[in-house]
Amino acid sequence: MNKWAICLDSADLLDDLQAVLTNLGVVHSRIEKLNREYGKTYGEVYATGRQAQKLLAMVQFPEPAKLARAWTVLTNSFAQSAADVVPGVNGRALYEAGTRTCSIRARRTSRGKRYSVSPKRSSFLSGSTRSSTATCTSALSSMLRTPANASSTTSPFQ
Repeated sequence: MNKWAICLDSADLLDDLQAVLTNLGVVHSRIEKLNREYGKTYGEVYATGRQAQKLLAMVQFPEPAKLARAWTVLTNSFAQSAADVVPGVNGRALYEAGTRTCSIRARRTSRGKRYSVSPKRSSFLSGSTRSSTATCTSALSSMLRTPANASSTTSPFQ
């Protein structure tokens, strides 16, 4: 795994680092690591894959060893993440099917982009919120099962 991390004893400093990384648009994670030699846990903030490359492109390293390690991460290529793929559906088809009856919103979180789907405002006037939500969900589900979209070979989120 191509990972770039910093491990510190100061939780406040790691909180500040996470705020900076979030503002820079770098998707990152935080874990606790146990140092058996000292019997103490330390916090670690890290970025992996393309996000590590994004972070490393913003930083300069004066130490030759760190510069060499950063270069190996920067020169790697990464494939499409399986977490972002809806098999047989490209992004345009999903958007067009969803906008007829649904409102699709994207928002950034610490784990990347998340999408929420809700019925359009006009759907609320025609029936209850529950049935409108069901209509919206069923429209997207039927679009995902449509054989015409199954022949798409492009990445779904291009």
